[in-house]
Order: sequence, then structure tokens, then C-alpha cells
Amino acid sequence: MNRILLLRSACAVNEAYLDEVKSSIERLDLQADIKESQDPDLWKAYGLDSRCMMGYCPGCNFHGEMEGKFLPALAVNGRLVLHSHFPTDQEIEEGLLSGMK
Repeated sequence: MNRILLLRSACAVNEAYLDEVKSSIERLDLQADIKESQDPDLWKAYGLDSRCMMGYCPGCNFHGEMEGKFLPALAVNGRLVLHSHFPTDQEIEEGLLSGMK
């Protein structure tokens, strides 16, 4: 069984991301165990940082001066396939499929 992990903050936008991942898995008829994590230690294990700040949201598609990998992120079978933005349905599907190869 494939392992899907959404690395995320507590942001409501990430609830929509999780819904999109579930929809993509269903559309592609994939077998997968889906989990999510708001654990900063796990984010760091994947080389991710959160740019979310209390009282200020730069937005998931912020393309400013920040360098690095940021939440939200998607890992498939232990491999980071998407990060630093809220992906399109096509990007999610491509990320899922690439992580399952």
C-alpha cells in the first residue's frame, strides 16, 4: 500500500489541499494510506520550514524573497514530491504518480 503524507500547518487552506489529495487518489483509483502531520520535527526531517505566522498569512502561493522548501508539502512513500505552494489538481496527480514509481 502506498503511503501519502500531507505536511501542513493548521491553516484552513490545507484542509482543502487534503480534500484535493483524497479526490485525486479516488480519480486515479489508487490504493493509499493517507495521513497528515502538523509536527515541526517531521517537517524538518523533510527539510521543510513553515512560513505561516500567527496573525499574518503570506499565502501558499507566495513567491517573494524566501528561499528553501516550505509547507504545504506532499510526500509519497517517504519521498517529497510537492512543496512550497498549493498545487493544481494536475500537479497533485502527477506528484502522486511520480512518488509511486
